[in-house]
Amino acid sequence: MTQPRLAHVKCLDGRGLHRMAYWEWGDAANPRVVVCVHGLTRQGRDFDTLAQDLAQHYRVVCPDVAGRGQSDWLADPAGYALPAYVADMVTLVARLGVDQVDWVGTSMGGLIGMGLASLPGTPVRKLVLNDVGPTIEAAALQRIGAYLGQPAHWKTIDEAADALRAVSLGFGPHTREQWLTLTRPQLVADVKDGVPGFKSHYDPAIGLALRAITPEFAIAGQALLWLGYDRIKAPTLLLRGAESDLLSLDTAQQMTVRGPQARLHQFAGVGHAPMLVQPEQRAVVSKFLLGPGKPQRPRCPRALRPSSTWPVPCRKAATLPIPHSARATTLHNARAHSPSLCWPARSWTPAKMRWRMPTAPQPRCAPSVVGRRCARRPTWFMPATICSARKTSCARRSATATPAW
Repeated sequence: MTQPRLAHVKCLDGRGLHRMAYWEWGDAANPRVVVCVHGLTRQGRDFDTLAQDLAQHYRVVCPDVAGRGQSDWLADPAGYALPAYVADMVTLVARLGVDQVDWVGTSMGGLIGMGLASLPGTPVRKLVLNDVGPTIEAAALQRIGAYLGQPAHWKTIDEAADALRAVSLGFGPHTREQWLTLTRPQLVADVKDGVPGFKSHYDPAIGLALRAITPEFAIAGQALLWLGYDRIKAPTLLLRGAESDLLSLDTAQQMTVRGPQARLHQFAGVGHAPMLVQPEQRAVVSKFLLGPGKPQRPRCPRALRPSSTWPVPCRKAATLPIPHSARATTLHNARAHSPSLCWPARSWTPAKMRWRMPTAPQPRCAPSVVGRRCARRPTWFMPATICSARKTSCARRSATATPAW
């Protein structure tokens, strides 16, 4: 397929209904769906090259967000806001008739994806955030606001391509043909003073909300975005142009340790934002979307996995070794425990260590039982105390043992 199918879905807004257009690639019956959402002044055809790659495995849907491309302009410009965009995407997913979707979002499209992925019961299975995060640099907003919504009229497509290229240097290097392919869907026929030509294909009113942002509003919005990001559970890939002025390296690094702990990939020689046209950029996205959902973690043998009932009563001694680490030793030596129960850990990955421990201090095992280990779950609990050989002791008290407080 060399050309996408165009369809529309009606969405609710404050003044009634509006039509949102979306471009579709691949088999319409394919239950695997990826939704690709563009940036602030762009439209769904930005993803044509990526969509042709993914169409072999996915039904690829690329909407024109309200006010852009083939979608309706809103009667009330106040509707050009993130919550309204998220609501429109919920309507779109319902129209597609699937329970789960993967998401690729560039800039504004990434913010919409974050909003949708943070909701309870979200349909987002995997999330790709293209050069955007909860903290947006003020310098980038000022740069975008300088040209957003400004009236322009170009006599030819080449003239329009040169003008758009001048304000889009952050997109990175493209051949002339690649840039013309990105430019043509951005334009709509226009007549000015009797002279036919072209203008940008978006509602100039989309810039009103951006210009209305105050420092106080920006701080509050940033806090809400971080709150939403921390709620995301879906595996997340974060793409960043190494020269981006919108997503700072510090913010990107925070995103790798907070919330879904995104995997970070940076593209050299690109600013805001990678257009996912170059082969190396498309390969990174395809590998993530088509790969396993979550990295595999070490697991104990099936017979030794914990039952659904925790904590596990301690049994007689066993001789099987258990995994351990210096961090685990420190945590358990510092915490109170129950002398009659073994408390399993959820994961042995250091960044994900969580322990089920009693809230109130309890007696420790007496020295006479140090060195015994649990027979039922020898690889799934960290016990009362740890002997000098750093082997787990049993948390069960013997009949003659006296508690050590």
